[in-house]
Amino acid sequence: MGATLTSLKDNKVAKENKSDNWSLGVKALALSTLGYVGYAVVVKWTGVDTKAMVLPQALGMVGGASFFAFGKDALQKETYKNMITGLVWGTGNFFMFLAIPMVGLAISYSFSQMGIIISTFGSILLLGEKKTKKELGFITFGSILIIIGGVLLSNI
Repeated sequence: MGATLTSLKDNKVAKENKSDNWSLGVKALALSTLGYVGYAVVVKWTGVDTKAMVLPQALGMVGGASFFAFGKDALQKETYKNMITGLVWGTGNFFMFLAIPMVGLAISYSFSQMGIIISTFGSILLLGEKKTKKELGFITFGSILIIIGGVLLSNI
């Protein structure tokens, strides 16, 4: 519920942006979800030391980002600003891997998903993404729900 609220659009803004390509978006989401879930599950299934996963994963992410940026003017101010968000996310991801042996994959992975708060507010504060007052309300309420969910999960 919280994640859904952080991505809701104001009806006025949604009507202005009718160029959304849902088919392409769903395909990209499915592929990225498989990759994201896959790398966390691989650690659990293979029994690999979680610390040993960080460097290969980082190299894979740099390689993948370079592949997608190839032939584009990616060296812009926004790219460097977004790297800050990526470093914060990477730090959280590193600690998720460290937590897997202690609390298990289900809880550590769920806690890592709270990073949506960082990326949502990071895109607004660092990248200057424009939001209406209504959208900011959705984002704030959604973030509060995500935090409440994390607190409830930690008490289980």
